[in-house]
Amino acid sequence: MGAAVRRRMGAAAVALLALAALAACGPGGSGNAPSGAPHIEPGVPPTMTITPADGTSNVRLDVPVRVSTANGTLRDVRVTSEMGSLNGTFDTYRTTWTSSDAVQPGTRYQVSATAAGAGDLVTTSIAAFTAMSPQHVLTTDVQPYGGAVVGIGTPIVVNFNRPVLNRAAVQKRLELTLSRPVEGAWNWFSSTQVRYRPRLPWPSGEKVTLRLNLAGLDAGDGVWGTQTRSVDFSIGDAHVSIVDLVAHTMTVASNGQVVRTFPISGGRPERPTMGGPHNVLFKSPSMVFDTTNTATNPADSYRLTSEWDVNFTSGGEFVHSAPWSTGSQGYANVSHGCVNASPANAEWFYYFSQVGDIINVINYTRAPELDQDGTDWARPWEKWVAGDALLSQHPTTATVPRVTGGSEGP
Repeated sequence: MGAAVRRRMGAAAVALLALAALAACGPGGSGNAPSGAPHIEPGVPPTMTITPADGTSNVRLDVPVRVSTANGTLRDVRVTSEMGSLNGTFDTYRTTWTSSDAVQPGTRYQVSATAAGAGDLVTTSIAAFTAMSPQHVLTTDVQPYGGAVVGIGTPIVVNFNRPVLNRAAVQKRLELTLSRPVEGAWNWFSSTQVRYRPRLPWPSGEKVTLRLNLAGLDAGDGVWGTQTRSVDFSIGDAHVSIVDLVAHTMTVASNGQVVRTFPISGGRPERPTMGGPHNVLFKSPSMVFDTTNTATNPADSYRLTSEWDVNFTSGGEFVHSAPWSTGSQGYANVSHGCVNASPANAEWFYYFSQVGDIINVINYTRAPELDQDGTDWARPWEKWVAGDALLSQHPTTATVPRVTGGSEGP
């Protein structure tokens, strides 16, 4: 229990009480305390209650520190530890103080509070408690990273290090601040990943802040959040590219204006390029494609270096330089699933592209595979909002039968 100490108030405190009395009797006043104000009995010292109580151990991380007083008002409350102090707020009449920060795992806290009553009576209380050490701590990896400038098709992806059982509670702690309001929704792809996308592509110039307020959150099954952090990113120019697998062309637009059209070659009939809208996942100036140890068909076995690689599916499809297929570009689909371009066009597209740009593959025979990254925009909005992340059916926008593809690549 807290220790209580009483002492005489000085002349300054007496002056404060006199000012309070004048305020109660000001113009329009009746001299009575405002409705809801605490009644303070003269000659009776204030009492205090601190929770968690002095000596408590294994305090849950979602339990706030609360200090309350009767027959007085709180002057000062401090909650300190080796990890730092906890912030908090007083109620209207300063009879209760509640922490706004979560306690940290395994940390010992000391609470010191002072309350003033009528006349010259003051009470000071001190208590100490220790927070629990959770079995597992929840950490996050967020894409895009802080400070990034990304394309209009960028989804926000939050990956968790542990399975999340209390998904609704965690989702409520993911707070988005947008420079221009847009309609959007979160969608859980698994127990360790949640994604957000707007209904329509982000407006160019949008500024986004994601605050992950997970400190003190019970994620379920012994997993606790312990940190709060923010990630800021912005949306760059609106880049949308149309890959036409029948016309064998790629048309690239920036902010609604076509800036280049060039010939391409898509996946050959037995290895077709995945159709539908995609978003750029990453890019690399050079990559080695090697299927010599994984190909079951000798025709699919190759090892070669590809340059100016822009990836748009997690299955391994890229727009890249393919000097070996320039004779077919603009006329036939001969690749293993990637979009082949000439070295000059591929290099230009590499430097033009940013993560999150939209690449829409049309006139396809292979429908979007929704278990792959890069296909967020292939999901109909009503399905996204409903939370049907990994649909067993294909998008309603798919108008051709699906053809199973093999290993993607050059």
